[in-house]
Amino acid sequence: MCRCALSAYDYRIEKAGGPHARLNRALVLFLLGRRTLAEEEVKSVGREQADLLLAQFASRLLKSIDEAAAGDPWSILGLD
Repeated sequence: MCRCALSAYDYRIEKAGGPHARLNRALVLFLLGRRTLAEEEVKSVGREQADLLLAQFASRLLKSIDEAAAGDPWSILGLD
């Protein structure tokens, strides 16, 4: 379930574009075991900005996973 949700989230992020989206995608790719692709995404933005934005994203992702575990599995996709 988690792997499927992360793959769907990766697709949604990829469509958004911009530095935030690239870093969000880097974290999802890393969680999916695609480390090389994740490293390329981080390099495209810059290390300092990457550290800050990835910390923010990790917090949001954990919140989404908690919501999904609490009974709303589609909440991780941000669909209303």
